[in-house]
Amino acid sequence: MTIEELKKVLNVVYDKETAHPDWQEKWSKENTTCGQCAPTALLVQYYFGGEIFKHNIESHYFNVVDDEVIDLTKEQFDYELDYTNSTPKQPDLTKANTKQRFELLKFRVEQDLKDNFDEIVTEIKNCNKCGDLPKLSCNSIKTGNSRILVLGESPAKDGWI
Repeated sequence: MTIEELKKVLNVVYDKETAHPDWQEKWSKENTTCGQCAPTALLVQYYFGGEIFKHNIESHYFNVVDDEVIDLTKEQFDYELDYTNSTPKQPDLTKANTKQRFELLKFRVEQDLKDNFDEIVTEIKNCNKCGDLPKLSCNSIKTGNSRILVLGESPAKDGWI
């Protein structure tokens, strides 16, 4: 998964329940990132590592991964943030139900990824683009918390796929 893929999934699974309690009334489908910075920063760190920073003026969390600023919730602001005015700081998991919001967001992201993974497996297994040639072998293997898609090659009418 890439940062961009995570961002797409997050924009689907965000809702008022995953927003900060003080921002839930401001959350909308037009502003899905509103109030989502702490659990999102935790999720980015969970998947990609790096460090979480908190803006010194705005109450806003974002990530720095491999010296690159990653802020998947910056769209909630109608102005550019000055990221240099920030310090490393983990969100407090005991405040504003941050841990519960992180766990819910993580569950939703993983469920969405699993659903998409299962759709890909089904699509590959049902593929008939190769006509009468042997079907593409497709299986998934679970290793730890991850699933790996294993594909075998099969000659297609116009070459190998």
